[in-house]
Amino acid sequence: KAMHKQIQQRLRTTAERQRTLRFWREQAVSWGLAALLGSVFAATEAPGGSWLPFCLVAEAGIAGTIWVNLRQQVPIDLRGMVRQIESHFPELDGRLITAQEQRQKQGEWNYLQSRLNDEVAEHATRHTWGAALPRRQVVLGQTMHWLALGVFLTVLWQLRTTGSPNLLTRLPSQSGVTVSPGDV
Repeated sequence: KAMHKQIQQRLRTTAERQRTLRFWREQAVSWGLAALLGSVFAATEAPGGSWLPFCLVAEAGIAGTIWVNLRQQVPIDLRGMVRQIESHFPELDGRLITAQEQRQKQGEWNYLQSRLNDEVAEHATRHTWGAALPRRQVVLGQTMHWLALGVFLTVLWQLRTTGSPNLLTRLPSQSGVTVSPGDV
């Protein structure tokens, strides 16, 4: 057994908030980079109205989303998160990181370990450790994600007509032969 259950639960809750924040921020960056790629293609105007830029940018957006979701499998840096909590709550004075490092000997805590865990667990009940990662940061990350997605979709929409403003609706070019009525 590594830590007091209450401490573990609080750390799990805080880690989940950190994971959520990381997801929204990385997803916003992913959409932003795909939109930037699309803007480069739009600025260079592919010859002959090629669909290649549209497909590449769409694939970049999909690949970015896959990458972000795969990164969610990566565990949170618990030690870094504990340091962040301790910097937000200086009264912990290193006790949380010390409690995290403690291991039971022969299935029991010694007196000092028990006392340390009790103090940290008491702090966990009196304070919301999630405050070290304010909710507004998560909301800001979500907002940035939706804005970046909007820019990405706008750029993608513009790429559907790269090369000509009426790529999807233009008629095939005429052969150059002109037929006048009355010519036989």
